[in-house]
Amino acid sequence: MDATNASQRMALQFRQRYRSAMNPDYVPYLHAGFVFSFGLGIMLFSATQLELSQPLGWLILLLALLVGNFGEYAIHRWLGHNKLGNGGLFYDRHTGDHHHFFVDSLMTCDSARDWRVLFFPPWLIVLVVITIALPGQWLINQFSELTLGAFWSVGIVFTYLFYEIMHFSYHLPTGHWSESIPGYLTLKQRHIRHHNLALMHHANFNITLPLFDALLSSSDPHQTN
Repeated sequence: MDATNASQRMALQFRQRYRSAMNPDYVPYLHAGFVFSFGLGIMLFSATQLELSQPLGWLILLLALLVGNFGEYAIHRWLGHNKLGNGGLFYDRHTGDHHHFFVDSLMTCDSARDWRVLFFPPWLIVLVVITIALPGQWLINQFSELTLGAFWSVGIVFTYLFYEIMHFSYHLPTGHWSESIPGYLTLKQRHIRHHNLALMHHANFNITLPLFDALLSSSDPHQTN
């Protein structure tokens, strides 16, 4: 109990400092709105090119979902929780800000302005699209007379948006209706355990589906808070 109270007190103090340093012009709904409108726009653009009758396309989609899930795991584990070279900025934002703003005993936002430390910065989805989604789509199309690359873009952008949605939902108040979805509460509790300051560098790095946590033996099945 003392450790819980201490981490909560530190989080409250950190929140006060973080909020006081925030740009007063920050608009949370513009932040979230850009991320989801841009991502959905790319998905819809790519979806108009899908050849749904092509089995190979569905295999490409599955590959994109697996790559996205691994990317979620790898970036979170090896960049978000390790200060490596050019990844220092991401480490500072994730471990330095996010994990000190939200601890396992204090997971919810007090207002929409707290989304600043919850969602990825808006430019990141643009970077993912122009460096991973669209180049992959173009490359796949070079080896096919069909536009099979569209499956790749849809899958990559979907994993990004799915991450943002799931992560946001884990920071909603206890008792939210989302907890009634079968299997969801287990995922939320996994993420809450990840926000234990003693555990965060070691376990539960997948945010959506814990596939690579299972494959790489980094799941923590036990309640620690």
